[in-house]
Amino acid sequence: MAEADGEAGRTGTYTEAGADATPGADATPGTHTEPGTTGPDAATGAPATAPHAPGRRRFLTYLVAAPTLAVATSIGTESGSPASAQAAVPSPPAPADIVDLGDVLILAAKPTSGLLVLTIDDDGTVHFQLPRAEVGQGLTTAVAMLVAEELDTPLERIRVRLDDARPELLWNQLTGSSNSIRSLYGPVRQTAAAARARMVATAAHKWSVEPGTLSVHKGVVVGPGGRRASYASLATAAATGRTEELSGARTATKPESEHSLVGVPTSRIDARKIVTGQQEYTLDLDVPGAKPAMVRRPPTLNGTVKSVANEAAVRAMPGVLDVVVVETGVAVVAETFGQALDGKDALDVTWGEGTVDGLSDDGIRKKLRAAAPPLAVPPVLTEHTDAEFDFAFVSHAPLESNSAVADVRDDSATIWSGLKSPIVALQTIAAELGLPQEKVTVHVVQGGGSFGRRLFFDAALEAARISQKSRRPVRLMWSRIDDMRHGRMRPATHHKIRATHALGNVISSSTASPPSRPTSGTGSARSSPPTPRSCRSAETRASPSRSS
Repeated sequence: MAEADGEAGRTGTYTEAGADATPGADATPGTHTEPGTTGPDAATGAPATAPHAPGRRRFLTYLVAAPTLAVATSIGTESGSPASAQAAVPSPPAPADIVDLGDVLILAAKPTSGLLVLTIDDDGTVHFQLPRAEVGQGLTTAVAMLVAEELDTPLERIRVRLDDARPELLWNQLTGSSNSIRSLYGPVRQTAAAARARMVATAAHKWSVEPGTLSVHKGVVVGPGGRRASYASLATAAATGRTEELSGARTATKPESEHSLVGVPTSRIDARKIVTGQQEYTLDLDVPGAKPAMVRRPPTLNGTVKSVANEAAVRAMPGVLDVVVVETGVAVVAETFGQALDGKDALDVTWGEGTVDGLSDDGIRKKLRAAAPPLAVPPVLTEHTDAEFDFAFVSHAPLESNSAVADVRDDSATIWSGLKSPIVALQTIAAELGLPQEKVTVHVVQGGGSFGRRLFFDAALEAARISQKSRRPVRLMWSRIDDMRHGRMRPATHHKIRATHALGNVISSSTASPPSRPTSGTGSARSSPPTPRSCRSAETRASPSRSS
């Protein structure tokens, strides 16, 4: 995990029994933005180098009424320009060399980067609502370490919950491009530091001493004369109706030299649950009344259902509860997944044509090669080596198969799934079902791997359609074959590469590949036609650090 020196902030703290805005599902704090302190670099997320006086950005902390302390920070926007990459050789810069996709996403998320919610219960347990997806990359552990570090409380007291889809976060709930720690490092620490300052201020008020005379150790505020007060004993008092100004060093995040947890090898907080089978994934959830469902899919991409010859016979099979036609095929709902699978396999479906039935692997390769521009005229007085490379389509193949649980009613819908873009999922599902967005709840569930696959919410959308048509909650599971044939793939690409060299050293290199463009229908449950895409696209550009 990255480390950094501390930052001083200027924080106004307020306690309100009922506030106007609702940054999180479990708290109702109001938010307000004013100028204040500077923080991590806008493009890279690198923290400031030393504590400093309040600057152009300021964040306000709102505290919600007892019995628990709830902190929601709102940090104002601040413009930033990413620095250009420094080329080691005189090669023409590619777009990803000028600005990294992760930096672009960080900048896009900046306006809402501080809408984070942290609560402290009256037993000392700390809860943090994480607006990102955990798919095995260890993000919940990293964030728990940041919170524990700034609160000076044991790591085992931190609970990190994946936040539900929150449309007010805009771009700040997208997990991808290995940018989560870069984008959250400052805001998470500032939120925890504000909570720590409130606890210290509460103890100071209780003991009638100056906050500067107090310290915190393992979740206990320590004062003159050996006086001690745990966070658990202070939580209720900290959440009562008292308004005070907290600023400067009292709300500063720790400098790197004082870190005792960040930077230290630490076991994952979910490791034991994962290796003992106790970690809950989407299909482990016990949603009342949710019945297993599987889909018979067309033999070709985007094929359509013309007719089902034996629907009555399949409905009569053991355990089968319903057979419904949806945009992506024919769904069978049953008492068990085995019965749903048997029913799906027994279906006699007449299929309409798909959108790429006449396209073969050879045809795709020809299209990609034709789309790749030629390399520039080779330089004079130097030798060069040219080569061409083809990369095939690759399935992301995460260990957990594509799945979702959906409970769609006449006036509301609730979805559970491992989602890296839950806001877009909520908006799309609401539009598909004909419901207002505020009537759709999307719960983000920890995923068993992703590698980019869970950026697409096709299972969640498909489950919602099946639940609406079957008029019951469903638990949808894609088979591995489903995902290999109809799931999103890393695009096939073709590349022309030239290296110029002299005296055994590479002088420069250049690459020509088909122009990059977004895959059509992103987020749709319908598979899109193969799309030529540069190797510097979002998926293949992701950093190997796996910090997203």
